[in-house]
Amino acid sequence: MNIIAKINPLYKDLIQIGYAGFMTDANFNRLTNSLDLTDIYAEAHNEAQKKENNPYDWLGISNNDNEDVLGHFLNKLYEKPLDEFAEKITSLLEASIPMLNYILNVNDIIGDFQSIGIGKVFQNRLIQSWQQVDRNYAKKVNYFYNLILTRAINHSVNDEHYTLLRADILNHHVLKGHLPDYIANHPQIQGFWQFIKGQGGYRDRENFIISTFGPLLKASQTILNVANDHILTNVHQNIDMDYISRDWRKALNRLKDDPEAAITSARSLIETVCKYILDSSGVEFDDGIDLLKLYKLTAKQLNLSPEAHTEQVFKQILTGCVSVIEGLGTLRNKHSDAHGKKITNIRPSARHAELAVNISGAVCSFLLQTFEFRQSMVTPTI
Repeated sequence: MNIIAKINPLYKDLIQIGYAGFMTDANFNRLTNSLDLTDIYAEAHNEAQKKENNPYDWLGISNNDNEDVLGHFLNKLYEKPLDEFAEKITSLLEASIPMLNYILNVNDIIGDFQSIGIGKVFQNRLIQSWQQVDRNYAKKVNYFYNLILTRAINHSVNDEHYTLLRADILNHHVLKGHLPDYIANHPQIQGFWQFIKGQGGYRDRENFIISTFGPLLKASQTILNVANDHILTNVHQNIDMDYISRDWRKALNRLKDDPEAAITSARSLIETVCKYILDSSGVEFDDGIDLLKLYKLTAKQLNLSPEAHTEQVFKQILTGCVSVIEGLGTLRNKHSDAHGKKITNIRPSARHAELAVNISGAVCSFLLQTFEFRQSMVTPTI
């Protein structure tokens, strides 16, 4: 099919990372629904089913249907204004990358973005999504293992991937001790190929690799489990909408008799939710960080920073959230019971405290729902 010239490099690079096949996955359907792209995807799918002038029709087989769907999809999406195209394609890719097989880097796609005219904000979002996956050594080692198995039975692989992944594993303080000697001793895949040919036939080579890679695969999984355990031990309890509702109601119940305590509760609720999200995402932070910095760090993790968006309405709403948190932090510092006060300090009224509590509950609900949505878009594959 004919791909619009401007996006043809992106089309080819998406095929290289397996995106055409991913479009048949249920997770892709969920993404298109959440981003209001269902109609475009349906139109692309219908276009790809048209078989005029297809010389393979009589065989009753598919002729790269998935790639055709991807091509039509990109063409139709590119008909939108550039800012809208950039927002949609970036949102799709940053949510998809964790669901795909391990991707060594996204440099080619970033280059495609640049040639299309998609700005730095979107490029950085894509890089950030990839970097999170790149820290998943269980997924990385599993990819390397399958690459080795593929080459051992005389199928071609990307030689550069072998070199880079081998070096990456050797640089890891734990994993390097479990890398088989025949990999550690051969920096280039050609050396590995010469070695593995001496281990017998295809089945013998496979069994040899399976037996010698066991410790490395186990170690990479242990690293993943330790990281998850660290997250769980730092989250004192699971935070969900019921938790927020309970704390919200408790704070509201304190308004009449103790508005200062209600303000403290409002601030504590935001702090708890932000720390829960950051802990669950494996993001390190200083436990004594002030509220505004804590919120900004959380917003960045959830892609809710105003500067991460170009559409004015989103920027206004998200900028408003930052201002609200800053105001709540100031209100808490001046009027809550968390600090000693001068005798002349004016006690906040119940209506001021009620505003703070309701803002806190609304922001926390928004943050948690955003976090849960992003989590639902990720189905880890190890």
